[in-house]
Amino acid sequence: MHEIEANYLKNDARLLYEIFNFPFPDFKIDLCLKNSLKLNNSEIEIIHTPGHSPGSVCLYFNEDKTLICGELIFERSFGRTDLPGGEPTLIKKSIERISNLDIELLLPGHGNFIKGKKNVRNNFDFIKKILNYV
Repeated sequence: MHEIEANYLKNDARLLYEIFNFPFPDFKIDLCLKNSLKLNNSEIEIIHTPGHSPGSVCLYFNEDKTLICGELIFERSFGRTDLPGGEPTLIKKSIERISNLDIELLLPGHGNFIKGKKNVRNNFDFIKKILNYV
């Protein structure tokens, strides 16, 4: 996970668990993500995309034009910003930034995958219209 998210979990995320009446888990962070990772012969770009939480990241596979976007963006929707650590202004900036990537497959943390450059572009356009009203 991103270093900022690690600090958030150690400190502020306890509030989130308390809201939902869950016990705070014991966890160990094996690796703090920086700019990129190597997986076999592929390089994965780590993109810091705050908004849903302070240390949210997307993983971009440039060779495959694939983005694992977690809680940032979904099919016709985007991540919550109303929980501790969420920030509407930052999620808008993060979505704007990743919308400029060359993406043919969008893999969100929930819901349907979005396949095809045109479908991905249409999804970004739809979400940007929503964000202009939020």
